[in-house]
Amino acid sequence: MKKFSIYLAALSILAIMSSCDDFLNTAPGSQISEEDVYTSVANTELQIRSIYDLLGENRSYRKHLVSYLGVNTDIEMHTGSLAEANLPAPTGDRKTMAVYNMRSNDNKDGFMDTDGRDPYSRIYTGIERANLAIAGIEKYNGTTPTNAQMANLLGEALTWRSFFYNDLIKIWGDVPLRLKPV
Repeated sequence: MKKFSIYLAALSILAIMSSCDDFLNTAPGSQISEEDVYTSVANTELQIRSIYDLLGENRSYRKHLVSYLGVNTDIEMHTGSLAEANLPAPTGDRKTMAVYNMRSNDNKDGFMDTDGRDPYSRIYTGIERANLAIAGIEKYNGTTPTNAQMANLLGEALTWRSFFYNDLIKIWGDVPLRLKPV
């Protein structure tokens, strides 16, 4: 009798544990599927806004790129960015960025950090977000969406991706081209 009750207890524990599997593996209420994101104009707009978010981040367009990029023109000049005959060549990220001559060994100002928070990595994050939006819109709405709002959002994501690549090429020269999300 004692063995029977041990077997019965073991079987009941096994039955309880196997039946709880479905109960414990529920989807969270805050999670939405990729299809839900890219079939809804409102949700797709939120995905596009994540691209804009990068413009306000530190070591991105907000602080570094806009204020130092290409300030050596026929109108203005960043002090110390041009090598004079009797002065050493420009060093430091800000000075080399002013003349579109970024080098990986110029890291006095944190432009080339290895933590993924530097302008190069931030711009590629924008490209990745644009690629996700482009792939999602094309997957669920076709390459030429019939919905005018969705077509505008596709055009916006394509424009942002080309804008980011334009800046990458201006600053760092030849860069890897990624047209699909990673």
